[in-house]
Amino acid sequence: MKLLHYLNQLFIVDQDKKQISHTKLWSNVGYLLVCTAFVHQIWDSTASTELYLVFGGLVLGNRTLNKFISRNKDERKGNTEEDR
Repeated sequence: MKLLHYLNQLFIVDQDKKQISHTKLWSNVGYLLVCTAFVHQIWDSTASTELYLVFGGLVLGNRTLNKFISRNKDERKGNTEEDR
């Protein structure tokens, strides 16, 4: 049951209406493909240091930037951490 709940959070915006967010859907599909390619190159021992840096910058940097933007947008609206 926890896995199903987690998957719902990855793709669904409004839990009451069960509406799929296309932004969340395609973003997570993209992350899955990038991570799969990254793990495949590690498995084949063909991953380079540059690949680690690019992978980290794309995946971790994008997530961090999205959280930062979301937090700033919520603060401008007057929402606090407890409201989420």
